[in-house]
Amino acid sequence: TTPNSSYITFAAITITTQPYFTTNCAAQTATATLVDNGGGNTGGGGNVPSGYKLYQGAVTFAYPGSWRNIGVPQGFGPQCKGVISNSAGNANVQIYTSSSGNQPDYILKVINQSLNQRGLGLQYQVTGQSNGYTIYQGQTGSAEGVLINWYGAFKVTGNGVAGVTIGAYSSTGSTHLNTLNKILASVQ
Repeated sequence: TTPNSSYITFAAITITTQPYFTTNCAAQTATATLVDNGGGNTGGGGNVPSGYKLYQGAVTFAYPGSWRNIGVPQGFGPQCKGVISNSAGNANVQIYTSSSGNQPDYILKVINQSLNQRGLGLQYQVTGQSNGYTIYQGQTGSAEGVLINWYGAFKVTGNGVAGVTIGAYSSTGSTHLNTLNKILASVQ
């Protein structure tokens, strides 16, 4: 059969049984699940809006089908596991996990510390709860003003903290607001 073309560009692999360390050289088994990331699933099926793809990892969410995983840009720190961005690079979803922390805003505090070293900072507030996530609304800025408007959704997991920030450059005004809200509403 022909594979789903979406697997070629971006598909999550979830390892559900981890191999363990052993001092002898015996083989071990890991169980992996290849997840259809929504290629061809353009509506229906959970919270996937029409024209969106599904990201499944520590956080599950839908994002526009035209957006691409650009990896982790330099300077984003070890908690950032990936960035999915529009083609203009002025709106994105940033995926975060940390094995440290026991509060939903732990990663935001770590990001803020890193930004402070570059003359930037975060301002944010809790706006609610959804699907086990604490929802934040915030801004990234400098002494010159606001650079990025964003939403965040973070939760404490059995392994630390996981979540996403979903934002756009403030210079784009409300252009991306509908898209950002659709992504936020899909976070599971």
